[in-house]
Amino acid sequence: MPWVGDPVETTLRDYLSFIPLFNGPIRGGYGMLAAGLILAIMILPIITAISRDLMQAVPNSQREAMLALGATKWEVVTGAIIPYCRSGLVGASILGLGRALGETMAVLMVIGKDYNISSSLFRPASTAATTIASEFNEATYPLYISSLVELGLILLGITLLVNVLAHLLVWRVAPAPGEVRE
Repeated sequence: MPWVGDPVETTLRDYLSFIPLFNGPIRGGYGMLAAGLILAIMILPIITAISRDLMQAVPNSQREAMLALGATKWEVVTGAIIPYCRSGLVGASILGLGRALGETMAVLMVIGKDYNISSSLFRPASTAATTIASEFNEATYPLYISSLVELGLILLGITLLVNVLAHLLVWRVAPAPGEVRE
């Protein structure tokens, strides 16, 4: 957190304070920027591992065909490898997004706890998952518990919506059975 607070947030505020996202007081690194960085670090290994496996699964005949036509390595990647595993790459990205949506404890530790909506990334905030995790033990009366359960149902609905959209996106990007990839 000190690393995010002092060099990162102060540099962003000094040079980009004219943008509302990077304007506001610095609170020692706690806030939405730190939570976003933590989530990015957490989902990066999943996305890269799956993407690497997908790219290695591309048949060598695809690579060799492009190389035989005189393509450069970059043209092989953009012309043969990425089109062949495009639906898997989209799926890997959606899987990383799902991991980020469901992450609670790491975000709870760095985002702070503030229920005000702010335009600055330096301000503390709260998410649905962190609110449930931090306040469920304090819920003593039925309305309080019901509101946290309702928040959980809203989170479940958002997760289902993201999964349906991911399925439709992968289905749209994936080739039809028996279709020859170009």
